[in-house]
Amino acid sequence: MSEMDAHDVILVKKLVEGDEKAFTTIYEKYWFQLYRKAGQKLQSDALAKEMVQEIFTNLWIKRSGLHIHCSLDAYLYSALKYTILDYFKSLKVRDKYVTLVRNTLTNYDNVTLDKINSSELEEKIRIAVNTLPERCRLIFDLSRQEQYSMKEIAKRLDISPKTVENQLSKARKILKYHLKEYVPFLLVFLKYIGF
Repeated sequence: MSEMDAHDVILVKKLVEGDEKAFTTIYEKYWFQLYRKAGQKLQSDALAKEMVQEIFTNLWIKRSGLHIHCSLDAYLYSALKYTILDYFKSLKVRDKYVTLVRNTLTNYDNVTLDKINSSELEEKIRIAVNTLPERCRLIFDLSRQEQYSMKEIAKRLDISPKTVENQLSKARKILKYHLKEYVPFLLVFLKYIGF
């Protein structure tokens, strides 16, 4: 592993101390290189941006405990590599789940499948969402319908991101309870209800 150049040593030291200017300098120096590499691996600009953003977010969050024993660029490329590997692992897990649900669906007899159509399921989901407490439903709708991030919801409602996380968790539990008999059919609606 290569050694860190003197300028990066100073930047990392300042970053560990919480210096925002040092973080911005590191970000501006390495963002595009990491983005280009991620884009080559992922074949998606949006996903590449998201991954690189995650790396820099983690760099800032974990700055006080940062110990880099190689060059800064090697550290960041390594972080990118593992972030991409984790992404592909999660895709494999999701694909296994999709296959399992599809296999479960094919095991249901046609009579059961005929009884449940998409409009009925959509209605059940709408009813289940309406059972959520008012604040919980508002947060759920902002997250799932409006596609707001937890931070955006927290800022918009002037609450902590942890409160948003707790309310979304509560919503998922309530919806899973109300829709448990439809679980095999929810694959189509996973994005909508956030399973």
